[in-house]
Amino acid sequence: PAPAVEPLSAGEPVLAQDPRWRLTRTWLLRAQAALVIGAALLSLLFYFCLPSTLPSEADYQQLAESLASQASRGDAVLLDPHWAERARLYVKGIPVLNFGRDPTREDLAAFHRLFVLSAPELPRSDREETFERLEAMKFRRAGEPTRFGKLSLALFESSAVETPSFDFTSEVAQARVFIRRADGSEELCPRSGERHPCKRAGWLNVGAEIKEIAFKPYRCLWAHPVGTEPLVVEYTGVPLGKELRVLAGIVGQIAFRTERYQPVTLAVKVDGELVTSLVVPPGEPGERRSTVGTERFAGGRHKVSFEVSTPDASMRHFCFDAGVYP
Repeated sequence: PAPAVEPLSAGEPVLAQDPRWRLTRTWLLRAQAALVIGAALLSLLFYFCLPSTLPSEADYQQLAESLASQASRGDAVLLDPHWAERARLYVKGIPVLNFGRDPTREDLAAFHRLFVLSAPELPRSDREETFERLEAMKFRRAGEPTRFGKLSLALFESSAVETPSFDFTSEVAQARVFIRRADGSEELCPRSGERHPCKRAGWLNVGAEIKEIAFKPYRCLWAHPVGTEPLVVEYTGVPLGKELRVLAGIVGQIAFRTERYQPVTLAVKVDGELVTSLVVPPGEPGERRSTVGTERFAGGRHKVSFEVSTPDASMRHFCFDAGVYP
């Protein structure tokens, strides 16, 4: 007679009848559970150990005091790792830069020195890689990093930066600021300290500030336009050299929006002669630059004026910077 065949239960695969497969599946399930539990334990360990790697408030305060005693105009702070943004709460009066994931995100051309503020014990902090990146950008390390608890501060000096012989932003206190009315008369914005507030509106207040243009910090002159009547920032007795360099842009997030906003025009004049102009359209974030050869004006002192205007001043948060280069 034929051997008896054990019937399979309905829907049960043949492999499930194999005792070896059942044992293997049991061990696989146990291994999976062990991995999940292990990952959870590692996460808890990381969570409880993280506070011991974080800088304390005292660390930040000591570092900020050291920065305040060392930093000067033309310096900046670079964060490492890029997400260590808490430092901005303590660092005052100096631009704070952040490469993010893009080494070209920040414009380093204007900075003489960079203080690299590092938290080397934090995850994804690679201080040496940051140092190598700066050295490739012609920055030279000036000494070894100084520790402040869980923080470190390293100074880098640029070998490529050019210094203007006359900085219009720094010399804004000596400028004359006014609104040129349609009939040609002038509405003066008298100096008050280091600024020039205009009586017409509170936001018409020309002065040096650190502003963000397309996520990059710039030290520039806040010069919100009035409208079609030009806001004029005028300097007399300026010793011109080989070049006059100008930078301008719309400040903040409003630069990314178009809607009904209008372009802003910055006209630059030397002794009443238009030498260059920059137009900043809505919805096109980023700085605009112009370099003008001024050798024909070199050797004397001249009147240089910057005239800001727009068809509609609504939300035109405007800033510009300029310098004379020998």
